[in-house]
Amino acid sequence: MSEIFFGAAKVLLASVVHGPYPRGEWLPSDKVISRPNTIATRGRGRDAKRELTPVPDIAGAVQETAEALHRLDTQYPVADLNRALIFPITIAGCHCDTPAQQAFFRNRFAGLGVEAEDFGNSKQALQLLEEVWGRRKRGEKKVGWRRVMVELGWEAGILLI
Repeated sequence: MSEIFFGAAKVLLASVVHGPYPRGEWLPSDKVISRPNTIATRGRGRDAKRELTPVPDIAGAVQETAEALHRLDTQYPVADLNRALIFPITIAGCHCDTPAQQAFFRNRFAGLGVEAEDFGNSKQALQLLEEVWGRRKRGEKKVGWRRVMVELGWEAGILLI
């Protein structure tokens, strides 16, 4: 379980250094090295398309957190441990970059069951994830989870437990 919190702490640290979004620097697409989640198109000069490239530190920390969650599931298949992991699930989930990762983190909340909506703030944490992902999908490139919390009316934040 400590590996999960460690991964989320690395996500937070990387987001402080690089900004709170999984894609950072604008590069001409002919300069982008083809890697997973990045499709480089060709172009030169004014015709060159520009795209946000993944931030390796954030992407790596999100992946480490997801892998640690998966290992926990393998080690304790019947344990209901997600309730104790709302913070790292939310932090890593807000910074994930692919639909597959989003589905993985969304399913962590689904595994809590309907009764979890009445306990703690798991409902609000999932709402935060969905809002961050939705804004990115609608074309906002730099969506910070803290700003989204304020815009949702949670000026004081939400306690991620």
